[in-house]
Amino acid sequence: ETNQGNEQSMVRWMRREDGSLEPDYTIMERYLDVAQEHLGEDLDKVVFYAWDAYLVLTWRNVSYEDRPEVDPDANAYVQGLQRRSQQRWDMRQGGLAVTIIDEETGDEEAAFLPHYTAPDSRDIWQPVYDELRERMRRRGLEDAMVLGMVSDMAPSREEVEFLKDVTGDLPWIAHSHYRRTHEQPAPNTVLRGVGSICYEAHVYRSIFQMNPDEARSYGWQIPELRGWLDRVSLLNGPALTTRLKPKMNITGLQRGIGRMGGDFWPVFKNRRGNRTGQAFSRYPENQWRGLNISNYLLAPGPEGPVATARLENLREGVQECEARILIESALLDDGKRSRLGEDLAGRARTLLDERQRALWRGTWFNEKHLDVLSTLGIHGNTRWPIEGIGQALRHLDMPLPEDRGERTAFISEAENRGRAWFAESGWLDRNVRLFELAAEVQQHLQ
Repeated sequence: ETNQGNEQSMVRWMRREDGSLEPDYTIMERYLDVAQEHLGEDLDKVVFYAWDAYLVLTWRNVSYEDRPEVDPDANAYVQGLQRRSQQRWDMRQGGLAVTIIDEETGDEEAAFLPHYTAPDSRDIWQPVYDELRERMRRRGLEDAMVLGMVSDMAPSREEVEFLKDVTGDLPWIAHSHYRRTHEQPAPNTVLRGVGSICYEAHVYRSIFQMNPDEARSYGWQIPELRGWLDRVSLLNGPALTTRLKPKMNITGLQRGIGRMGGDFWPVFKNRRGNRTGQAFSRYPENQWRGLNISNYLLAPGPEGPVATARLENLREGVQECEARILIESALLDDGKRSRLGEDLAGRARTLLDERQRALWRGTWFNEKHLDVLSTLGIHGNTRWPIEGIGQALRHLDMPLPEDRGERTAFISEAENRGRAWFAESGWLDRNVRLFELAAEVQQHLQ
């Protein structure tokens, strides 16, 4: 009953006639067969879902240990926290949630194993992770094994130490509002001073760079593996927004964008038959609040998931990033740059800077603001680029309207004008020149 809406555990536990439990890896193996068939043999990260929100009792100012009664006089938000508090408490009392299958009847049930910190937990989990390693080794995927999921809530130090021991020191991935790696690439000990986080998608402290004349950033070069996390479902919006976000991040100080939904479209219908609820709403005890994956790049079709215009734009946007990285990696290496020659290197820099200006002009078309912002990068406690623009303008004594409705209308106008400008700005021609230039650079490096 995970945050992502999975009813059952990937590894099931078979209850034998004598009452003993034995792990069954059949579903996991079938899942990995499909993944390797369609995604390729050389997968970079395979996440073993070992932890979720119901296992924490305290998060910031909300104590799930107190189990407060739902106050009928409280507002809806507080009531929601109180109900979730009770649900988490109730679920945690059972232990670690798993799926158990009765060998004789084939019946499936949600049941519990002892918590990681229980005295007999090691005898249960050590053989499991030994077996997982062996199965992944046979697939050539042992080095891809990682643990999940750290959100704004994280396992205790004791839980991290336990899993570090029984898994052979597998690293974790994180999906948080704030940055956890703190410019420390893996291996590190950023998780409770014990565990290593090898990949993170984060919301806050995202850094973007608007003006290449003032400064250039190369997010694809940062040593830690982290990406910008779409907390507010921007990737569900216009296809152009989806296309531009990878480029905004690799020219800022993020590797790109991370942790997106494929088929996370609304699946639950209300009384009117409208799709309103997404998979993460299925199990409130594992809600991640604002971190639930609410974006999705596929759509429900008559015979299964189908691609969207947003997915195609994302794919092409990533291809543009790959071409840019090839060119920039040559410009930043003295040996490679010398092989390009001054003419090609100069043309390359001019084209990349032109694209960077077009990227932001297509995002925020307000001539007055662009003139002032041309000397700044957008950075700070920024959750998405437009928020960064608003922060920068405020520091320049050019704040956006205070009234929420007026501010929303102002932002919408600047964004809509930007999209309209981009659509008519010759972006296809810029792409042709980008890929032709990338090919020319590649030829000089051969």
